[in-house]
Amino acid sequence: MSAVRPNPDTGRAKPGRMGHVDADEYADLRAALDYAELSLETGDGRQALEQAERILSLVRGRSDDDLLPAALLTRALALESVGRTADAIEALEGIVAVRDPGRRWVRASMTLIWCYREIGDLERSLARGEGLLQNIREAGLDATDNAIKLQVTLASSYWSSGDVRHARRILRNAAATAERVGLPEARAAAFWNLSIIESHDGDVEDALALAAQALETFESVGNHTYAAQLRGVLGTFHLRLEPPDLDAAVPLLEQAADDFAWTRCSPINVIDNLETLARARFLAGDLDGAETLLDQVFSSTIAATFVEVSALALRGQLEAARGRTENARESYRSAVYKLTAIGADRKAAKLWFELGTLLSEVGEPDGAREAFKQAAAATGQLRPRGRFTSAGAAG
Repeated sequence: MSAVRPNPDTGRAKPGRMGHVDADEYADLRAALDYAELSLETGDGRQALEQAERILSLVRGRSDDDLLPAALLTRALALESVGRTADAIEALEGIVAVRDPGRRWVRASMTLIWCYREIGDLERSLARGEGLLQNIREAGLDATDNAIKLQVTLASSYWSSGDVRHARRILRNAAATAERVGLPEARAAAFWNLSIIESHDGDVEDALALAAQALETFESVGNHTYAAQLRGVLGTFHLRLEPPDLDAAVPLLEQAADDFAWTRCSPINVIDNLETLARARFLAGDLDGAETLLDQVFSSTIAATFVEVSALALRGQLEAARGRTENARESYRSAVYKLTAIGADRKAAKLWFELGTLLSEVGEPDGAREAFKQAAAATGQLRPRGRFTSAGAAG
């Protein structure tokens, strides 16, 4: 049976408490909110934001039922979806300030941790995550699906901060708890993040196995959003093999790109996948194809500094491959300028290592030394290349 897209201007009245909203108006607003939530799930963040803000303008101060908190969360998630991360953080902070560790509260908490991490504020991401997790423990809900997913999201922030051992411990405990209480999606989310850690620690084969298990779970339960993201992750892992497995990577990255067009994935996921696909094209010798994809990355209005830095580095490699050494240097310098503004964390260190190597290849020894020094200052001696791809509902 095919799904019917609801009309935001129609709906069925819900019996019960309605405050100052009468039954007919409630029916209309409930249908509009359903439409906004569906828009968000199918990737239309702008439509979701428009509908949520319209609903909020009508119910603020008038209703004490579930319309207001549901509309507030939809608006916050839509703000994140369209790349307005600072506005999303402000909205999410307002939601989690009310200690009610139910489904909406946990969804807001996970997204908040992710947003702080993505803007480089790891200290706040960790502090807020630990505080929110403590609220769940105090409510006796630490073995629930929501609690485990929140732990998974928090672990990714610990990983980004360089505390790999603690991140791995959190994820293994989360996976064990999820298996014990029968929560396959939560277990898959833990496997997903563990796969990222294994990949960056050089064990790409184990990373591929963990990510494949997670993908199988999300596909089996019909979670198309996470499945799309995991295909992109698997494609990235295949590029990290020695030598890169382009035959396996490219179809996965292309399928992820197609899936992102209709699933509720963050715009950052979309452009990150484009940049990785551009890198695959470059490794295959398709310089024009790589450049076309990079143009799409740079034309995006989404604030994603790590992706932009990596894309600038790749553009430099393209220019170097075409013999345009000065253009390559300029791209690398632009990447250095942007990366300098990012706080020291594990993702930044990876990019500093890459830039150090690339700068040395185009005759910039001073810049290379500075880049390697920045990498060491970020998280110590690490292997070059690669970015953490977050898992769980928070990206």
